[in-house]
Parts: sequence; C-alpha cells; structure tokens
Amino acid sequence: MYPDWPECAADLGPLPQCPGPKLGPFDFQGPQKIEFLEILGEGLHAIVFKVRILGQVYALKVFRWIYDYNWRGFGNFINHENPEGLSALYNYTEPFNAECRAFGRLQEAGCEELAVRCYGYVLLDEDHERTMMTQFDFNKWTFNGDIEDSGWIDDEEQRMRYPGKNGRPPPFRCIVKAFGRSIDEYEGDVVPQGLARQLLRSVIKLQKLGIIEIDFAIRQVIDGKLGDFSTAMTLPHFVTNPELNPHLSPAMIHAMEKQTFVHCVNDYLGFDSAIKDWILEYGRDRGRLSIEAFPGRRGCPLKARYNLRGSRAAERTLYTFVDPRRYRWTANRVIGGANALPASQRRHAGRISKVLARQSVCSRESKDLLRKLTARPDMWRYQCKQQDESWADGIGLRVMGLPHVLEWDYKGGYLFPVKDDGEDIK
Repeated sequence: MYPDWPECAADLGPLPQCPGPKLGPFDFQGPQKIEFLEILGEGLHAIVFKVRILGQVYALKVFRWIYDYNWRGFGNFINHENPEGLSALYNYTEPFNAECRAFGRLQEAGCEELAVRCYGYVLLDEDHERTMMTQFDFNKWTFNGDIEDSGWIDDEEQRMRYPGKNGRPPPFRCIVKAFGRSIDEYEGDVVPQGLARQLLRSVIKLQKLGIIEIDFAIRQVIDGKLGDFSTAMTLPHFVTNPELNPHLSPAMIHAMEKQTFVHCVNDYLGFDSAIKDWILEYGRDRGRLSIEAFPGRRGCPLKARYNLRGSRAAERTLYTFVDPRRYRWTANRVIGGANALPASQRRHAGRISKVLARQSVCSRESKDLLRKLTARPDMWRYQCKQQDESWADGIGLRVMGLPHVLEWDYKGGYLFPVKDDGEDIK
C-alpha cells in the first residue's frame, strides 16, 4: 500500500495512484543528497525539518505512519480487515496522499501562489533515514501514529503492516516545501487585518479549485500563505463525486452531498474559530480583527421559504460560499490516474471522461482561470429535506466544525456510504 523502494529514478512516478491530481518527485539532479539542519517543529501528522538541498534551504515535511483508523475527513470505515478497502482509502485520505493531491491541484491549475510553494515529494533512502534518526534525539519524537495517538516509540507496527520489497519497512514519505517563517504568537507576532482578509480569500479560491476540508489554523500560515493540506479533500474524491461509483443509490448520493456541504462549511467555521481565538487571546494587546466568514461567526444562517399565505414551506435553505463540485477536474486530464483502479472502475472512469468532455469545462488559460478565482463566488444554497430538519436547526448556530458522520464500506471495487449518523442508508 505504501510506496515501495525505488530501484531507479524511473520508479518515482507521480503520487498517489488514483484518479485526480498528483504530485511529482523532487528533482535532486542526481543522487539523493539532503543535509539535515534542525527540527522546525511537529504537527499532528508529520515532523518538519530545516534542510539544505543543492545549496538551497527548504522545509522537509517527514510524514508519520498514521494508524489507518485515524485517517480523517471522510467519516469512518467499518471494515479495517479489508486490505483492498484500506488501499482505496489510503490513496484519498492518508495525510501524505491528501497533501500530494492538494499541491498537485495547485500545480496543474497554475495557482501555486495560493499556498506555500511545494517542490515535490521524496522517498527517503536508507542512508538519509539513518542520518535523520541518529542526528536528532528521537526520545522526544516519534513517527509511529499521530501526535495524539503515538503508540510506542520503538514500535513500528503501523509502518510494518505494509512492508516493502523483501519484507523491508517502506521508505519514509516526505514533501519538500519553501522554507519560511510562521506566525509565532509567543514572539509577539501580529495578524494584520489585510492578511486575515487575504487568507479568507485564499480559502474561497481553494474551494473553487476543488480543495476543501483545509483545517485552517493561524500556526500553519507560512510567510502569509497556507502551508498544510494533510487533511484536505481534493476533487475528485469518493465523498464528493458520486460519478466515481455507478452503483450508488439516491439515498447514498444525498448523504454524500450533505457531507460535502458540511466539509465546505467547516472551512469557514474553522476560519472564524481561529480568528475568534486570536482575538480572545491577543486582541487587546495586538489589535482586534473584524474579518469574519459567517455573520457573527455563528455558522451559515438558516432561511425558511414562505408562500404567499405566510406558512413555511417544507424545504429550508442553508448556504455556504462555494460549491467545489463545479470545478471540472477532467479539464486537467487527471482521469489518466484511473489506470490504478480495478478494470471495472477503469471502464467506468473512461465513460465519465467522455461524458464530461462534452460539457463546458473551466479553461486552463491563465487569464480565464484568474477571472474565475477572483470573481464573487456563487453561493451554494443547500435545500434541506424534511428528514434533515433537526440537523439543519443546529448547523446555523454552530461555532465549531461539524462532525463527519458517514460510515463507509468497500464492495466490488467501490466505496459506499452505508450509515449516516448511525442510521442505515438504503
């Protein structure tokens, strides 16, 4: 399941191997050579090093071996003993792949300026792994599990669940990014009003590019740009794109649409929550911020429709700022990744490509794309069905992110949502 040890440069193809955007390998212009300088810090999914490569300083994000039950963003998978199902999930939801897909989308769309610049992935060779592990004190750091569920420091259980060639542990997976400075609240850094407004615009633009579930946090802002996409969902995705599975029932498609809406709303709730926390902690000393995504930072308002007699209609409307499903991912010829799928899915992916190719797609011309990203977003007005009323009553009052309530199973080469908040989906 994890990338295996490459025997030559030709083995380093774009990752991950599923339909959609991909990230290519870093170009060492020869043998791999990395000078580790210091540890910059750690996050939930990775440890970040300051390194020197080819005379240039970079940030090298070395990903942990996250337990599969902690892969986030889609809900829960009910059958962790199914290796094919876990492999399908891995390509979309495991943090390394999630970040590869998001940066791959920015690169193929020519919109790298929306985030910290990414230069490709690295599979760390054994010599550099040995150097990394001996140069730093890893009694304080661990790569097994995430920062909240790290297991045992000396235990390689998750890494060795899917060994590489000849039973070797698979290579460490890394991403090379531009080195920059983060906002350090302990050093008295401030968040200017203009920067906060720019970051909100970046979230909107990312959603227009089909990148959602961004997990906004001020600590992840590097040189004024977003820099962490390890929880991101980038379309096409099995949660957001029912066209990837021709066997879904109408109830399943509805549940997926509702969950996609939740992911989009969560990005703005996360932004508002981060700004509110900053104001509460530092607003008195470092200046208040008036920017907000939703009015009063209290979620997307719920609007009931009324008829001429004044009685409420059966459907009520929620809104968020962008419907990411409008992004035409086939315009970037990403359907080619379907070769990694079972034969039945490859045939279906081919049919998708032919159908969508006949539809109008977003032009890849830079001027047209810039116009689309900077234009005022079209609201996504979500029509709540009667069975969604209790859910809708709460979503308009949320100040924190909404939970991911779908449960998934893998059957016949496809992922299916089988439960919605504990209730069976027919």
